[in-house]
Amino acid sequence: MDQHPQSSARGADGFPSRLMLAFWKKSARSSPPLVALSADVPPVHTLFLTLGEGKAREVLQRGVQRLAHLAAAQGGMVMRADSTSLLALFEQAEAALRCARALRRDLALWVRPIAQEVDVHVDIGLSWGLVHGHPPDYEGPTLTQAQTLAAAAEGGQILLDAALVQQLPVALRQSLQHVHRVDPEFGLTEAWLDLTADDARATDPLWLHLQPAKGEPSRL
Repeated sequence: MDQHPQSSARGADGFPSRLMLAFWKKSARSSPPLVALSADVPPVHTLFLTLGEGKAREVLQRGVQRLAHLAAAQGGMVMRADSTSLLALFEQAEAALRCARALRRDLALWVRPIAQEVDVHVDIGLSWGLVHGHPPDYEGPTLTQAQTLAAAAEGGQILLDAALVQQLPVALRQSLQHVHRVDPEFGLTEAWLDLTADDARATDPLWLHLQPAKGEPSRL
């Protein structure tokens, strides 16, 4: 007697049956859009000069670990976290934006007693759309867009794409500014900048290579 009976979900050749493949395709099509949150903690040169290489790398890694735990606590599914960045998915746009603000605030408060004279910050990109794959392996343009936004952010900014902004309540949209990049270095044509100020970050105004959607270039 065959000790490994053939599953009804597989054909005679051992591959998934047409019925099972149709089910997978239907499940992929019916997956709802998600919010991708990409967060980068730049390894600033002054941090290494102040703390030394070993301590600086430890601070960066511990900082990202804190952010990953916080993102998970706020309902995010952390896809990846390394020494200087993390990637997470959220079901709701509002929850993702509030989490992004919390990540920025938490890192600033945590790092202050460690390196008071060093600007250790997190740059965040948020994008809304369809993703491909199954947990925990997702991919697609939504994740790429979030990472592009995070790479374009500077000095602790939170940048959002148009699709995500449309999912936010009107009250939250009022704290955003529509901006265009002057140069397409990151392949980014437009974004929305979160103007919410954090009490934990008492810094000078940020100088951005951005301009409003209409009108002359300006600095923020």
